[in-house]
This record gives sequence, C-alpha cells and structure tokens, in this order.
Amino acid sequence: MRFAFSDDHKAFADGLADLLDGQCPPSVVRSVWDDHSGHAPQLWERLADLGLFALLVDADAGGMGGGMVDAIALFERLGAAAVPGPVLEQMVVVAPALAGTDLGDAAMAGTLVGTATTDASAPVPHASVADVVVTADGILSGFTATAVDSLDGGRCLATLTGGSLAPAGPPSC
Repeated sequence: MRFAFSDDHKAFADGLADLLDGQCPPSVVRSVWDDHSGHAPQLWERLADLGLFALLVDADAGGMGGGMVDAIALFERLGAAAVPGPVLEQMVVVAPALAGTDLGDAAMAGTLVGTATTDASAPVPHASVADVVVTADGILSGFTATAVDSLDGGRCLATLTGGSLAPAGPPSC
C-alpha cells in the first residue's frame, strides 16, 4: 500500500497554498476574529471557485468524485493558513450530504454556507454564518442563531432555535 501523495495531490495542494498566500494573510484571519463573524466571504468564494467544496461529492452528483486521501494534503494547507469559517464542515459533511438534493449545487458552489453538528442543542460552530446545519437527524434550515462566547474567533459558536428539519441525502465519501 502506498502512503505518499500523488503528483496531482501535490499540485492541488500547492494551488491551494498559492491561493491562501494571497487571499488569507494574517490580516484576514485577524479581521474575522475582531468582527466576531469567523467567516471571510471573499475567501469563501475563492475556495469555492477552486472546487474545494465539490471535491468529496460523487461525480454523478456534479462533484469531483474525490476521496479523503485527496483531501488530506488540503487539510494541512487550510490549517497552516488558519482559514476561518466552516470550510472543513462544508467540504467534508455539508456538500456530500446535500449532493443530489435541490441544495447540492449551491453547497458545492459555496453560495449556500453550511456547518455540521452531532448535537444541535449545544452551541454549533459557524451557525451564525450558515444557511443550513447538517445534524445527526437531517438538514436544519430557517433557524435563528444566537452568538455565544467562544475562545476561538475563527470558529464562532451559536445556539440554534426554531427552523425546520429535512432528511439528508446519503454521504458520497
């Protein structure tokens, strides 16, 4: 079994690193901490343009059909740049869960922002900037998010009230 990244993995990771060097300098990270949003919309759009949110969605559903091995090198680059917002949640949980639904294309394109939680009764990371929350019970939308204190300004927390729950599609990875 081979545990080294392929040339394609390295090229995608290097492309992401180049984008982050220009689009996610420390000043951007600091600004989302200071404004308590934990989200940088312009960076989000660029990540979507790169195809990051479609990486783990099956090709049959319009995604790139990648797997977790494809994503590992990208995780390293995202962490090294301290990228704020629900990027990992969108990439690994939200877009694959919404694949094949009427929200799937918007999740892959980044025009719909989502986050994920195993317990919607506890504070949820990034809920204040999310349109949907993937929960263990389905997709929650139309909720009200109320910010709560958090030590990590790049991962703002909020409690959820209200909303409606719809079943999630099958994950693709």
